[in-house]
Amino acid sequence: MKRLLAPALALTVAACQRPAAPPAVCPLPATSSGASADADAPAAALVTRLREFERNLPNARLQGLVASGFITHAASVTTAYEVPANTCVSLVALGTGGIRDLDAHLFDPTGDLLVEDLETDAHPTVQLCASSPRRVYHVLDAYEGSGAYVLAALLTDRAGLATVARVLGGHPGVAAGEGGARSEVERRLNELRDGIARRGFLPVGEPTRTDFPAAGAVRVPLIVTPDRCYTVAAVAGGNLRDVDLRLYDPQGELAARDERPSVDATLQLCPPAPGTYAVEVRARGGDGMAVLQSFAADAAALGGSNALWLGERVAWGAQAMALEDVVPAVTRDLAALGYTPTRDAQGNGAVQSLGAGESREITVRAEASKCTAIAAIAGRGVSGVSVEVFDARGDLLARGRRQGAATVSVVCPTSAEELRVAIAAQSGTGSVMLRTLQASAVPAWAEGVDRVAVSDAMADAWTRAPGRWRVEGAPEKLRVGAGARRTREVSRAAGECVRYTASAGRGLPWLSLTLRDERGDRVQSATGEGSAVVVRCGASAERLQVELRSDPVNAAEVDALLTRSTRHENGSAP
Repeated sequence: MKRLLAPALALTVAACQRPAAPPAVCPLPATSSGASADADAPAAALVTRLREFERNLPNARLQGLVASGFITHAASVTTAYEVPANTCVSLVALGTGGIRDLDAHLFDPTGDLLVEDLETDAHPTVQLCASSPRRVYHVLDAYEGSGAYVLAALLTDRAGLATVARVLGGHPGVAAGEGGARSEVERRLNELRDGIARRGFLPVGEPTRTDFPAAGAVRVPLIVTPDRCYTVAAVAGGNLRDVDLRLYDPQGELAARDERPSVDATLQLCPPAPGTYAVEVRARGGDGMAVLQSFAADAAALGGSNALWLGERVAWGAQAMALEDVVPAVTRDLAALGYTPTRDAQGNGAVQSLGAGESREITVRAEASKCTAIAAIAGRGVSGVSVEVFDARGDLLARGRRQGAATVSVVCPTSAEELRVAIAAQSGTGSVMLRTLQASAVPAWAEGVDRVAVSDAMADAWTRAPGRWRVEGAPEKLRVGAGARRTREVSRAAGECVRYTASAGRGLPWLSLTLRDERGDRVQSATGEGSAVVVRCGASAERLQVELRSDPVNAAEVDALLTRSTRHENGSAP
């Protein structure tokens, strides 16, 4: 190894004579000054650029040249570097004009990748922070061209990384971890970054760390343009075991979300117009931290919204996850309601490809004296599935109720039946799987009640499950229509949410469901064809009146079921 000195910068340079393999490792020597120039000193143009960077970075200190030399096309140079304690460092590589594309990678001593810069330019920059001394290995790749290079270290604080990135240009790679060893958060964030980089997504800015001493939420702005598609990731650390993401548009409407019970959350969006969105990171339980990172890709090259695969797009409702990723979760949720997959192959697990507005009919078998759940599960690109179940005569038996990726209908026949299930994509195109699952017995309250009303009330349990609602007692059978109004005096406990669901029989009359306070003033109401739902929450206890009628009130008489469910206002079950 031969040391080269650049007196104009008063920096010590370590130049490595590189054998063919393996590449030499050049540690950063102590800083010295007053030495004379050497014929092998780094290219003057690169030294001048470093001076310019230093002048434009008031919050960064140029520690020195870590390495310099000549690199040829497709060659690599590995250099060791000691990161000082309680420091953030940017390792900047610069190449002369003959080098059109340099890539940089940073590894820990175990060989795990910490961060990389794969931008198409000749100034790759990798950045990380360490709370204790840390050795890392910088690997420089000449992706296109040959020429001289220098590798310099810029020391700053965490806030200064953004300044370094802005002055250097491009999208430097930033490691999220701060510890002396590579953190689990770093590993998961880098795995995500590496995966989506293959689809054209590159980091936007540096990761943002948020500490959560307890459950709570933080919002961060995200500036978007319609020519780009965006991925937002939240990676949890510490004792935080469940983190969710929500994305709100400039009008405050929910545009995308990922609320799976997971330590990581990811969502994607291709915005229709420029604006500032709000990213909400929510810690569901435990204490710890979450690192938020945004990525962007060219919308035209990616293929727009139909090419997205992470999170749920609320604005247009298309399912983003593939069927193989969705089906197990739907099966688990139905199992929690007492349903197990049937062994009958007919209609069970059949996958249908649906175009926009296309409808398909599938025959399924329902066993006697048992309730069968028929779930139509939407795959990627489908915004939702409508489900209707008919008997052999063509009479309607059940409608589907949608929650997330699945629409579920329930039938409870007294004798075995062959049923026709009509499914249709509400919008979008893609694959839909039909699964049949079975409960052990028909509930006692279904005796003598119209089958459609029973089916609707049973399917309503599917929509309640994610909100942790608990049914209070059995549904009550009420006769409405012909001018009748049915009312009940009820109470709601402090800090409690109460939900009332009305389900009618065949013919699907319009129902009106209203909650009134003690003075008789309307506080909540809803109408719907065949069913209606109202929800009331509050910190203080109150007396309420529930009013159920047909709409219009003088419509033909029909039986309806009224179901009451409750949960705590914070979302947990009572």
